[in-house]
Amino acid sequence: MDRRTLLLMTAAAVPAVILGSGRAALAGPGLPPLSIGVEPLEDGEAAYALLAPTVAGGPEQAKVVLRLALTNTGTTDLTVQNIVFVFPGHSQVVMQGVNLLMEVKDDNGVSDNGVLVPGQQKFWSNGTVEIFEGVTIKNQVYLPVPTPVAVVVQVYVTGYADPVQVALPLVPYEVSHRLPLHATDMRPGEMVTAVGDHWANGGVRGDQIYAHDIGVVAWDGAIWNGLLPGTNGTEVEHYRCWGLPIHAVAAGKAVIVIDGTPDNLKPGAFPKPTPKQVGGNQVWLQHPDGTMTWYTHMQQGSVTVAKGDTVEAGQVLGLLGTSGNSSAPHIHIEVRKASNGDSPLRPYQIADAWMIDQAANSPFNPDSPLWVPANGRAVPNSTMIIWPEASRPAWYPPNKDEIVQYAIPAASYQVVTDRLVKAGYRPVWIDAHEQDGSVFFNVIFHPADGVSWTAGHGMTSAQYQSAHDAAGKSGHRLINVTSYLQGGTVRYAAVFAKLAGPTMAAYHGLDGTAHTAQFNALAAAGYHPVNISIVSPDGNPQFTAFYHKEDVGGFIANSFTTAADYQTAWTANSKAGLHLTYLSACQHGGGFRLSAIWQKTAPGKGGTVGKHGISGAQLGTELDARQKAGLLTRAVAGWTDGKSVSFGAAWRG
Repeated sequence: MDRRTLLLMTAAAVPAVILGSGRAALAGPGLPPLSIGVEPLEDGEAAYALLAPTVAGGPEQAKVVLRLALTNTGTTDLTVQNIVFVFPGHSQVVMQGVNLLMEVKDDNGVSDNGVLVPGQQKFWSNGTVEIFEGVTIKNQVYLPVPTPVAVVVQVYVTGYADPVQVALPLVPYEVSHRLPLHATDMRPGEMVTAVGDHWANGGVRGDQIYAHDIGVVAWDGAIWNGLLPGTNGTEVEHYRCWGLPIHAVAAGKAVIVIDGTPDNLKPGAFPKPTPKQVGGNQVWLQHPDGTMTWYTHMQQGSVTVAKGDTVEAGQVLGLLGTSGNSSAPHIHIEVRKASNGDSPLRPYQIADAWMIDQAANSPFNPDSPLWVPANGRAVPNSTMIIWPEASRPAWYPPNKDEIVQYAIPAASYQVVTDRLVKAGYRPVWIDAHEQDGSVFFNVIFHPADGVSWTAGHGMTSAQYQSAHDAAGKSGHRLINVTSYLQGGTVRYAAVFAKLAGPTMAAYHGLDGTAHTAQFNALAAAGYHPVNISIVSPDGNPQFTAFYHKEDVGGFIANSFTTAADYQTAWTANSKAGLHLTYLSACQHGGGFRLSAIWQKTAPGKGGTVGKHGISGAQLGTELDARQKAGLLTRAVAGWTDGKSVSFGAAWRG
């Protein structure tokens, strides 16, 4: 028989059994002198993992994986020959490779041939175990729901006709926890990924029966990919999950805290030699529900708690890394029974999440009706993508301070905006750039926070004026406007919001002379420019702007400037204590020009950080870095430089 095959047989006749405690079944006359301890055990009942369906409408399953502690209570050597799980009235499962799994070799490679000497205890579990290179035994038991009401564990010993057995009620494990990764910390389109068949399932001891290696993936247009665009996985920073906050899955107390283990900064192979702390930088939390959770492989120096600390649910414990015995960024997490002994594992039943088989959601579609609410169930034996929130999956993560979307094709802009609005955001900044005759938008979204707003794009001059007038009548103010060329014709996009603010003045479509006259007059009257957008049809610049009447301690506006002059102005204005508050660009004369505004008093706090002339990939990297540093994007703009698109942006706290 193939050792890798799980043999299921219908039980023609099952001996009468008495439901026991699971702690020990002692041999009677003619029975082997062997005691059996069973885990996971809850109040004398064997607990199984209730698995969520892989897709909505699919069947639930029960995963039965037990760890047996087998102790020779006699005076002579024993050899375990076979182990059978009997489910009365249902089926029985004959475990494969038991003799091989009971074998232990000493440091010199000498085998004990699987023998249990008097008083000796060995562990065995029916998980996934690689016994030889390329030969893996899978003994997990998957049962339909509703499940049988009991399980009888029978252990056959060489030289004895009858097995020693223990019978236990079979019940679902009922404690659930959140995932340690939250959607709010992830990029748009990113999902948690996990599979219910753990890579080792604990070997013989069952130390990882219900553990999970958790990462992050996103649909890249062809596959679900754990790497960022344009990377190859040779650096830890290439991984989407690298550096994500690790959150406590429930309130508890930190009972073990370890930091100081270096990260494996060259992914692709396990570190040599194996680190002393295989879990690397780690935290053990003990919870009031009687469980412990183990968080591993965190970045060196990132652990935020100390032993004895009281920890709130959702509190950040550290950052996802590669410390310990890790070949790539991920978090290995386990749920265990809190005890003074070996703290045996418990099923990781998941709360506040939605999941779906990866193959059933390719390409990514959070609106699919096939998503399954976790509802306290475990990950099934399939590669799943998981939305780690109680709310239904969405195109964009909730509760972020901002979401910046750049290079959005004009044809997709409304769809993107609608999805973000559905996720609880509103636009606060809009910029447009042209490339090869096509229009793209660069937009900053903030949490809606109940603010009434309206917006439009693709508007003619008359339509923009009408939208501006209607917004004013309804109590909405202009907060951003951009002008651009679409098919050689000037178009406008604008955002209005119902917010209090100073007196305003605005105009659009003026030539350079008229714009300069208005600028000077308004500045003399105590106004400062908020926005100066430029478009250059047929090489004739047109200016669209609006102003606030308030004291900002001084301002400088550099309109229609070259990239070199912009850098010079940035350096000088930064030294003078001014902050960039506005940036846009227009195509002109086969090149581009920039429009920038600096103010002494500006939204935010601290210094302003800026970049310009960077690619889309570089902008993405900068956005990640600034978000982690707690900065908000104050301006973002795009333009065509030769045959490629460049971007500029500014960030401040």
